[in-house]
Amino acid sequence: MKTVRKSRARGYMLVEMITALTLFSLAGSSLYNGYREGVYCYQRIDLSRKSYSGPKLFFIRLEEDLRNMVVLRDFPFLGAAREISFPAFLPENADKDKNGFRLVQIRYFVEGQELIREEKEITSSLMKPKPRKKILLKDAESVVFRFSYKDEDDERLFKQFWLKDPYPGLPRAVQAEIKTPALDILKTVSIPHGVFGVIPEDEVYP
Repeated sequence: MKTVRKSRARGYMLVEMITALTLFSLAGSSLYNGYREGVYCYQRIDLSRKSYSGPKLFFIRLEEDLRNMVVLRDFPFLGAAREISFPAFLPENADKDKNGFRLVQIRYFVEGQELIREEKEITSSLMKPKPRKKILLKDAESVVFRFSYKDEDDERLFKQFWLKDPYPGLPRAVQAEIKTPALDILKTVSIPHGVFGVIPEDEVYP
């Protein structure tokens, strides 16, 4: 009689162990799935941050440079679909003991899939400083600049060029469109001290 009771007790213990193991395995599986989902979400967020950070910094820098443009007869604004160049007054670098501005020639252009910003100081010195280049985007599939004009109906439109002759001055607005493997962004930067271009009727532009 005592033997039967012992076997029943052992049987109950085995069932309890199997139940406990099942519960532990379910809990472990849930924890692992939660961990895997968390890692996946982190990777997606990190990828999104990297995808947006480059274009965002480019647009911030471009807007700052365009707002600091100045009109110089010997250094006119030059605009094309894949390149722009213009003079600007920029604040002195923070590491210099100066509280003024420096006159520079700024150029944005595309080489391969790289979008580059070039900066060269305009000076009367015989020793011409070397231009400083910085790659803003390394995976730019397409970069297009457009410039503000008005048609005969006084409607605002954008063209992929800026007139050289007759030269109207600085454009009233510049559009920049960039395409990367992850993004397609179009941004318009208004320039209060610029003008709207007027396309001559007797000339044809692309």
